[in-house]
Amino acid sequence: LAPDPLDRLNADGRSTPRRWQYPVTSNVNLFGDREVPWFVLSRLASNCDVVSRCLELVQDAVVGLDWSWGFSKQIIAQIMQEESLTNTAKANAFARDKYGAELDRIQSFWDYPDKRSQQNFSMWLTQFIWSTLVYDGVAVFPEYSLGGELMSLSQIDTPSIKLLLDNQGFPPRPPAPAFQQILYGFPRGEYQAEDVDQDGNAPTEYLRDQLAYYIRRPRPHTVYGFSPVEESINFATIYQARQEWLHAEYSHGVLPQLIIEMA
Repeated sequence: LAPDPLDRLNADGRSTPRRWQYPVTSNVNLFGDREVPWFVLSRLASNCDVVSRCLELVQDAVVGLDWSWGFSKQIIAQIMQEESLTNTAKANAFARDKYGAELDRIQSFWDYPDKRSQQNFSMWLTQFIWSTLVYDGVAVFPEYSLGGELMSLSQIDTPSIKLLLDNQGFPPRPPAPAFQQILYGFPRGEYQAEDVDQDGNAPTEYLRDQLAYYIRRPRPHTVYGFSPVEESINFATIYQARQEWLHAEYSHGVLPQLIIEMA
């Protein structure tokens, strides 16, 4: 069979491969684009005591770490090379003298990364971990001042964000919208993905329409990740079925088993 391209040909007469065979109604289908619905994951995480306790243990372990902000080993090595310094102590002192004010500003911001929700770093990180473990998707909306300074990083409820696709099945590039927020059954807002230039700088033209969506375990056949809670559905439902059976002993009793004997 001769290849028949689905999309427009490039200038060289070739077609660009699609990321995956996505449904043609992917961008307009508001509720049926996931293998496991969001509400199944959230209810399992909240109602299954074993799953909920596992989430708490991970949250406590990560949030309880001694978090601090400093200069990475790569930055120190770069400073040593550029400034011809012989040891890391001198490089750290140089970095502190030159970038100390910026480091203090970063530390001050992360003390309360979500000022609009009045969340300090521990609260913000706890919520971030929960969304990662339950949904494997975290939506973060940055808010800026009139001067373009980052003011807050607000986490948005993951199930309300729909991921859009371009013709090849990839996230649309700015300024095309890459996300929609679905509220009360209809799209209520469109947002573009993060955009950086070749130097790693973010353009300021579309800052107020940007949304960041983080996935830890991406897969090639879907735009959504694969969370630990989704992975544990079979085990968790078996555990819940056994709990239901144990509860039935107290709610329905065992009297019929005592007076009826099967021949």
